[in-house]
Amino acid sequence: MGEEWPSAERREAIDDRLEAALPPAGGSPLAPAREVVLQAEDRRYGRLLVASYGSYGSLPGARVPEPIPSAAAAVELLRGYCRLRERLLSRVDGVSPSDRAPMADLLAADYLYTAAYSSLVGVDDDGLTVCMGVFTDALSTIVETFDAAYARPSPAIDHVAYVDGTAGALGRGAAVIGATLTGADDAPRSRFADYGRGFATAYRIRLALASDDGTAYPFADTPDDRLHRHAIGRFGDAEEALERLPVGVDTDPLRTLLGSVTPIRVSNDSAD
Repeated sequence: MGEEWPSAERREAIDDRLEAALPPAGGSPLAPAREVVLQAEDRRYGRLLVASYGSYGSLPGARVPEPIPSAAAAVELLRGYCRLRERLLSRVDGVSPSDRAPMADLLAADYLYTAAYSSLVGVDDDGLTVCMGVFTDALSTIVETFDAAYARPSPAIDHVAYVDGTAGALGRGAAVIGATLTGADDAPRSRFADYGRGFATAYRIRLALASDDGTAYPFADTPDDRLHRHAIGRFGDAEEALERLPVGVDTDPLRTLLGSVTPIRVSNDSAD
């Protein structure tokens, strides 16, 4: 199982689950829900869940059911929900009933929230209860992060805390769910949690710093060197988590995925 996508058929199955969960194309009032999910072509969090599943599932005696398409689709739908909520919350003038664009985003976000939970409930596995708890914890962290950044008076967003509480929280959840579905208990799950948070945070910062098309929001006013250092730290956390996994776990899928995050180097002039 040493691949990011264990098979082309599984990738197709995940895409099929997403297609079934999304509103139809062609003028739907929920069009933003479809657009925001399909725009995220890298399927970063679904890949993370699959890689975690493949790694721990390599152990002798691990459960290897086939709930992956529904679970991976769930985290990608939650990712879409978060992107729409962020887009709404970042509007300076707020949401007006007469403003169709933000109202459409609001309805689409609610749709994706429901669709994400429905997809996860479709997982037929003994670990579903734990997975639901992990999923809910990730969402709670993300909502609390949005609240701290946008809903309360604040002189400025702490963007390092923000990326940890959004991308990091979703990555943590995806990795832990993937491992849980193969029977991982508390100790290895904590390692997968560290890996998922580290990978997703470093990847998100790397994407933002490389962007010239608005993807960097909301990091635009944060010094690059601070983001660089945080990305490097989280990348290191992910590498350390791999070293602490139980002997016999196939870490190749996770190392392959982590390899997509080019370590960002900080010059001596910008280092503390």
